[in-house]
Amino acid sequence: MLYRLCTNTNASRLNIRLGLIDGTHADIKLDQYEWLAEEDDASSPPAGVACYLLKRSADTSELAADMRLFRSGGKMPDPKKIPDFWSTSNLPTVSEAFKNLMEEIDPGVHQFFPINLIIDKTNEPVDHTRFYHFICGRLVDVPVHDQPCDRSTHDTRSIDEGELHRWRTIQERPDIQTYLDQLPIWRFRDLGRFVYFINKESLDITHERGLKGFKESSGHVNRDVQHVRY
Repeated sequence: MLYRLCTNTNASRLNIRLGLIDGTHADIKLDQYEWLAEEDDASSPPAGVACYLLKRSADTSELAADMRLFRSGGKMPDPKKIPDFWSTSNLPTVSEAFKNLMEEIDPGVHQFFPINLIIDKTNEPVDHTRFYHFICGRLVDVPVHDQPCDRSTHDTRSIDEGELHRWRTIQERPDIQTYLDQLPIWRFRDLGRFVYFINKESLDITHERGLKGFKESSGHVNRDVQHVRY
């Protein structure tokens, strides 16, 4: 079973966001690394599917280490409520607990760039745990079907057309389903960096460890994690 990870705190009750501090910018130029990723033949992808691993360390020298944490309106929530996986910028923001989990179950695949969250207005640091920008090191290419899949296969309404056409291919190929089910976490190679996929084994571990940001959706009630039906 696969689950779509697209935790967005803008749309949650937390309503928190990340912003740049004056004089900094967050340009990581990941494209130049992603298209140099090496094919992962060892994982034995099925015919027509390619899996790539980002083995070169991304140059993060232009990526801001200090990020401003703010809320659009109302009182800033307790920082301890911040999810262990969330996204309001080009890269997901993850906690030390998520980093440790990935390095345990998917070692040597992903990259983590440490960041400091500074609460807007008070300038206080969020220091109950360490946070990182998450650079997913596993990119998957799936053939694009000439027809899109039915949107009812996803517990979400915000799906890119390119993603729908790829899921139609996956629906018709049980061998691709079996392959994707064994990948701990990945994203489509040529689609946006806001959407990631996690398998059931990995999701179960996040629940066992009490990680935040992994509540499952029900129907079209958008939560953190949305089940993808084949």
